[in-house]
Amino acid sequence: MSDYLSNHARNLTGDAKRRYLDKIEVLGPRDPYFLMKDSSIVWTTDSEILPPITYPDIFNYLVLTKSFYTLEQFKAYKSLDAYNFFVSGWVFNAKWLALNDYVLVVAEVAHSQRMNDAKLLPWLVLKNCGSVWGAHCTCMAGLGECCSHVGA
Repeated sequence: MSDYLSNHARNLTGDAKRRYLDKIEVLGPRDPYFLMKDSSIVWTTDSEILPPITYPDIFNYLVLTKSFYTLEQFKAYKSLDAYNFFVSGWVFNAKWLALNDYVLVVAEVAHSQRMNDAKLLPWLVLKNCGSVWGAHCTCMAGLGECCSHVGA
């Protein structure tokens, strides 16, 4: 398993690493950051394979989902500002991949405060029914699973 983990995942420790492994279990388990670098993977931008996700699905995930760490709702209302990231053109190279009963979505998102820094790499796993299974980001808040970059 560790042969197929990205450096990012390998550097996680304790609860953060356990949670990361739990989130990717539905993918086979395949690490999204490892898949992003695999040239044999055929990603798509065909919107036909995306589940029918709506604003309430995003709201439910960012605001109502319970945190793995605190067992309390995320209540990440600020993350709902993610729409502004998207319409402002801060999301780049979005692509997705169907895996089992899920769709893995990856993208690059510019920092909101440090535009010249390397882009962040959020990913999310959508169930085919349209709900969000889990998410992660390389930003400082990414371990919390509900940053604005994930919402974007």
